[in-house]
Amino acid sequence: MSHNSFIDIAGYFHVVGEIENVSPNPVELVKVIGTFYDVNGKVVGTDFSFTDPAILSAGDKAPFELILTSATIPVKEIDNYRLSIDWQK
Repeated sequence: MSHNSFIDIAGYFHVVGEIENVSPNPVELVKVIGTFYDVNGKVVGTDFSFTDPAILSAGDKAPFELILTSATIPVKEIDNYRLSIDWQK
């Protein structure tokens, strides 16, 4: 999985990237979950997004984008984040 983050001109925090299905089986409803931390390591929020397409065959890659607004997570408090993946077989 590769990813980058940035804050746009409207103040939204974006995490964009790409995942690859490295299993020999197709997966579906692939969810990218972001956990966001402040400078002290305290969780300030979580959010998720699905890949597009939602079904990945073995070896397929798919992009994702998480977009956070201050209404969902206090963007100014985010210092770092961790991503995890969940899916259905």
